[in-house]
Amino acid sequence: MRVMVQGGPGGVGWGGPQPVSQEQIKQMRRQQIEEVRFYPEVPVLLDLATGWSGKIWGQRRGRNVNDPGQIDVVTHAGEYVGTLPETVKLPRAGGPNGLVAYVERDVPRVAIRRLPADLR
Repeated sequence: MRVMVQGGPGGVGWGGPQPVSQEQIKQMRRQQIEEVRFYPEVPVLLDLATGWSGKIWGQRRGRNVNDPGQIDVVTHAGEYVGTLPETVKLPRAGGPNGLVAYVERDVPRVAIRRLPADLR
């Protein structure tokens, strides 16, 4: 890779392009890396939902940061109810008697399912 800088008024190499050494490029990249700012934490939950009975569904992150993971279900008082398999998606809507709606992405339809009583 060959990098050139254009000199200007008050700059080095008045008028024409000047080569930049590999060491200067490394120093510039190190400085850029050191100045990068990161959040102090990465949130564990991607999404939250609630059922008709007040149970809270919290979808964890998957193996990759933006992938959905397993869903934990807790009561409104924070008592653990259970963890759903990774194949279960967070429902888009809930209804009475444990009915939930899922938007299918591979085909244009909405799927309606009934949850087990302990997860409602």
